[in-house]
Amino acid sequence: MFKRKLLPCLIAAGIVAVSGCSKLGLGGPGSTGAGVVAADDPLTYVPADTPYVVANIDPQPTAVSDHWIALMDKNGKIGDVYAQSIDDGLKALADEGANCAAAAPAAPATAEPAPPAAPVSGGGGGGAMQDAPAVASPDSPAADSGDAASPEATDTASAMASAMNDVANAEDAAAPAEDKCSAEAVARREKATKLLGAFKDEVAGKDLKSLLDNFGLSTQMHTAFYGIGLVPVLRLELAKPDNLRAAIGRIETKSGTKLDTGKVGSVDYWQVSDPSAKVEGVFAITGKQFVATLAPVKASDADLKTLLGIDKPKKSLADSGDLAALNKKMGYSSFMSGYFDSAKLLNELKAPPSALESSFLAVLGTKKPQIDPVCAAEYGQIATAWPRASFGYTELTPQHVAVRAVLETRPDIAKDLMSLRAPMPGMGAAKTALANFGFSVNMGKLPELATKYANATANAPWKCPALAGLNDSTAKAKDSLTNPGLAGYTGMFHGLNLIADKIDVKPDQPIPDLSLVAVIGSDNPASLLAMAGNMVPGIANIGLKPDGTPKALPPMPNLPINAPIFAAMTDKVLALSLGAGEDARIADAMKLDPAQQPLLAGGARGDLYHVIAAYMRKGADAISDPKAKEMMQRQATAMDMYANWFKRVDMTVELTDQGIELHESVDTN
Repeated sequence: MFKRKLLPCLIAAGIVAVSGCSKLGLGGPGSTGAGVVAADDPLTYVPADTPYVVANIDPQPTAVSDHWIALMDKNGKIGDVYAQSIDDGLKALADEGANCAAAAPAAPATAEPAPPAAPVSGGGGGGAMQDAPAVASPDSPAADSGDAASPEATDTASAMASAMNDVANAEDAAAPAEDKCSAEAVARREKATKLLGAFKDEVAGKDLKSLLDNFGLSTQMHTAFYGIGLVPVLRLELAKPDNLRAAIGRIETKSGTKLDTGKVGSVDYWQVSDPSAKVEGVFAITGKQFVATLAPVKASDADLKTLLGIDKPKKSLADSGDLAALNKKMGYSSFMSGYFDSAKLLNELKAPPSALESSFLAVLGTKKPQIDPVCAAEYGQIATAWPRASFGYTELTPQHVAVRAVLETRPDIAKDLMSLRAPMPGMGAAKTALANFGFSVNMGKLPELATKYANATANAPWKCPALAGLNDSTAKAKDSLTNPGLAGYTGMFHGLNLIADKIDVKPDQPIPDLSLVAVIGSDNPASLLAMAGNMVPGIANIGLKPDGTPKALPPMPNLPINAPIFAAMTDKVLALSLGAGEDARIADAMKLDPAQQPLLAGGARGDLYHVIAAYMRKGADAISDPKAKEMMQRQATAMDMYANWFKRVDMTVELTDQGIELHESVDTN
């Protein structure tokens, strides 16, 4: 119920994902202009030693924001999409009430005290990751984020809307059945219903620009999401603070519910919590910024001043300049980036509790677990091996967005991972396909690496109890990957790419009409062909030669497929095509580019969303429950909307000298 009360007041923070940004740079706090940080920028509130942050140096270009707003509003009022999601939450509340109506009222349940956190036991030792050559410590991490109406922003806003149902019911779903029907639960449910209904009135019928203005937001805002220690804080700039105050006031008036309030120094704040809660949501408007966080119930003024930024950190990310340094090193733009730092997290866990931590621990009735030296050392080895995860925009124009995310690892581990790279066939042909999915790996290297890491772990096993499971895991991985049965197939396969040009869903057919090419990279396609003969009748008898010439397979009446099938082979690839005219695609699909060796690759034209919508409508026709049918049909409509937004979406996972990288690109209509 705490989350229910928080939702109507913090939903603006969800909408902000459609427009957010922040500002930090090399000029230091108080500078002006692009790429520098203002004296009161959200990044000046972020502690330099925060273990995680998402923020931005500069607002997105207005051309990008304008394009996405126009694209979204062209397909209908986004406020109505949010309103429909709220309706789902209201329905869940109503159903819960109906289930309780026939039951006798239960006595209010007494909340059980939170169990103390389990202490981390000691140990000692190592494992493969501790045997690293000396490596310079990574650059001080920093981040920048915030976006206008970009694909990631759209996903966030949509997630916020779809999460309303989950948020409205998450705590009740976990509660015992009798708690849901207690007098307190009934009262909270009624209050939540009124709040959600009032919030629905605030968003229904509004386009994106109107929603942003309604909550005082701008596409040119600066934002930062970060940790004070481990406590999450969201801070963002407001274009019109009075608009947000008015929106909260209207929600309170329409719902007949007043949120609890408090004051610390000159700052008024709102509180949202349950009577039995030990932690509450706190949010405030300070100057032209909105800040939301969590606080201990009955928090001290000192704690609130820290959380709400009345007392700024002694050294901020704006002071350190780490964000710009991260962007420069990783090739991220100034419009959004972020990181999660393993070493800083470990430092937080090892350090004595801060004053703020002590307050949280006191209300939770527990103490901060003490990490013994052995576990601390082994956690440190992991932090050194995998020091940081980071991400950011690498390109941002009105019709093209590219994002890079990197799980950084130690150079020797990165080198081992890169030995698993193998060329993936058909990457060029996939660029124009309706959809594709592929993966590639040097199978012959897997036994070698499994043996290397298992032996290293056996020679220096992990001794910390929390990590002891890694000893058994590496041994089992070695047993599995050095199995002689697997070794016999390692040369036959190093990549697979499924490239679909047509998926036609028809109401009267259980299986859609398909047109596709499947290409398999292999160092021994002849042996692969012989093995394929056991699964694809007739393929071994059509006289394939490694010259790339497609040959037709005989009809297969036992399969539910009524389309021509062709096969072809080179000295590196075996290919199958299904569908009229797909044999002409085989030559292009069989091409191998040694420069393209992703671990995973996938992509789709926007038209694929229409295909998904057709599947959903077909599924809705078979649903008897009117509400469930309506929900499925609404989801299908959303898929059609996405099809109108996106021209193409592509993703690859790469093994590089920096670690494991995710690359995603989005082209819009």
